[in-house]
Amino acid sequence: DVVHGSIAAAEIFNDSLYPEMIAKLEKALRDMPYHHDAVELLIADLQQDNEDWNKSLQDIGDMLLNEIKG
Repeated sequence: DVVHGSIAAAEIFNDSLYPEMIAKLEKALRDMPYHHDAVELLIADLQQDNEDWNKSLQDIGDMLLNEIKG
């Protein structure tokens, strides 16, 4: 959900092996700007937090960034 240019809420449905990653991403997305660069930076930061999440975060990030056009 986006309100006034910020992500008010995020719910990600995924069959990821890392449910804690999904929960952390959903929480981190809340209240951040609905902007391509902001989400791209968030994904990169989360990838640094846990190497095991890199591929899953890249896939989810690609999907999100595709939806946020610039």
